[in-house]
Amino acid sequence: MIAVHISNVFSFDEYFDKNTSLAFEKLEELYDARTNEIIIMSAIFSTFGNMYKIKVLLSGGSTFDSIAKHLEMKDFMVKKYAQRLRNVSLKELEYAVEVCAEADIASKSTSADNKALLASLTAKLLGLQAGQR
Repeated sequence: MIAVHISNVFSFDEYFDKNTSLAFEKLEELYDARTNEIIIMSAIFSTFGNMYKIKVLLSGGSTFDSIAKHLEMKDFMVKKYAQRLRNVSLKELEYAVEVCAEADIASKSTSADNKALLASLTAKLLGLQAGQR
């Protein structure tokens, strides 16, 4: 299944660890596996969207169990995201969701190359963790 393949390749730790070479290496692995760029973008959008929701819900005092049920996720995934989100501000996640939305709109409303859009999105998300905007 493609979604499983993407989650095996992209742990998203490379974004949090500011590991530019690893992030682009993993993107190339997906291209080599002939994974459609739209599917890759969708996985990235979904992941950062879920991280944003988890951060908001945790900030509001929700438990891991209630978040997992609300977002229809496994409890261990919520805990994994929550652990990584400790050092990420809500403002940074808002920015990530914003750049994902911009890439989504560009992929649907322009003739821009989706591979180039993905490279740009990846660079912006990596810059996010380095404090660049």
